[in-house]
Amino acid sequence: MFFFQELLMKDVCDYTDKINDEEYYGYMCDSSSEFFMEKINNNFPDLIFEHKDLEEKFIFTKNDLFIYNMCNKSDPYLYFLILFPRLKEEYHVMSWVMGVPFLKKYILSFNFEIKMIGYYKK
Repeated sequence: MFFFQELLMKDVCDYTDKINDEEYYGYMCDSSSEFFMEKINNNFPDLIFEHKDLEEKFIFTKNDLFIYNMCNKSDPYLYFLILFPRLKEEYHVMSWVMGVPFLKKYILSFNFEIKMIGYYKK
C-alpha cells in the first residue's frame, strides 16, 4: 500500500506474515515514532466504499483501521486491521481482507439458511 512505502523504508513500520496460521500479511508500525504518528495523523486517508444501490458510503478512518495489541500493553506497535493474502510466495496488494473494522462499525444481519446478508441503514 502506498501509505506504508516510506514508513517501511525508514524501518518505522514492518509487515508480519503467517497471521493466524494463514498466508496473510499485515502492517505494524511503531507508535513511539514521531514520524509515524505525524504521518498517520496528517496523511492517512479515509477509506470509503460506496454502494450505489443502497445510496450509502461506508467510511473507515485511521481510528477504525489501526489498533494496539490489547493482550500485551507493553507492545508499542499499532496494527493495521486490513490483511493481504500472500499468493505464490509474493505479496499481492490487489486482494485484501477487512472483517473486524466493518463488522464493528456497521450493523449487519446474517441469514445462514438463505445465504443472505442484510444491512441496517440508519
